[in-house]
Amino acid sequence: MHEIQKHHAQEEAIDSQEIPVEKRDTGELDLGIQEDEYFAALCASFSDKEREKAYHGYGDAFKQGYLALNHGNFKLAATRLLQSMEENPLPKTYIPLELGAAYLNLGKIEEARGLLISFLKDYPGSLQGYQMLCEALWEVKEFDEAHNLLQTCNEELAESSHILLLRGETLFAPGKSTPLSNGNIQISLLSADNVRQVFWSCICPWSTKTRIIKGIITKKL
Repeated sequence: MHEIQKHHAQEEAIDSQEIPVEKRDTGELDLGIQEDEYFAALCASFSDKEREKAYHGYGDAFKQGYLALNHGNFKLAATRLLQSMEENPLPKTYIPLELGAAYLNLGKIEEARGLLISFLKDYPGSLQGYQMLCEALWEVKEFDEAHNLLQTCNEELAESSHILLLRGETLFAPGKSTPLSNGNIQISLLSADNVRQVFWSCICPWSTKTRIIKGIITKKL
C-alpha cells in the first residue's frame, strides 16, 4: 500500500511540473513559411506537373538547394543538391539538372557537363537540359560538339524554336573561328547576341521567327 501511494505521489509531482515547450523565434517561423511558399511557387511554374510533383518529393536538402540556386547562392546550392542526390538514389531524377546549373555558375564546367549529359539520357526531351549543356560546351569552345548535340534531337524537338535558337547561337558564338563560306557581310555581322535579339525582339508570329533563324542558319552553313 505504501508503494502504491508513493507511486501516485510521484505521478502527481510529475503532473504538477511544467512541461518545457520549445520556443521558436516568430521571425524564423515567418521565414520558413516564406521559403515554403516560394518553393511551391517555383514548382508550380512548371508546365510538367510530374516534374512539379517530383520536386516536392526530393526532401528538405533538395528544397534548400533549389532555393539557394534561385537566390544566387551557388555554393550552398551545390552542397545541398549534392546531398540530395545521395539521399535520392532513384533511377532518374531532375536533381542532376539543378546541380549542373549550380556547377555552371561556379565555373565547374566539366562537372556540370557530366551531369547534364547523364540527365539528357534520362530526359531526352528537356529543352532546359539542352540549353544548359550547350552553355557548358560554349564555355570550353566546343562549338562543333554543341552543334552535333543539337543535331541529335528527335525531329519534333529539332524543329522547335528553342532548339533553332540554340543552333543559331552556337553558329555565331563568340570565339568561334570557322569562317563564313559565302562571305555574306550582313550575316558576318551577326553574333550570338544578335541572333537572340532578332528572335526575341521581332514582333511577329513564332512561325516567322523560326523561319528567320532557319534562314540565318542555312546561310551560315
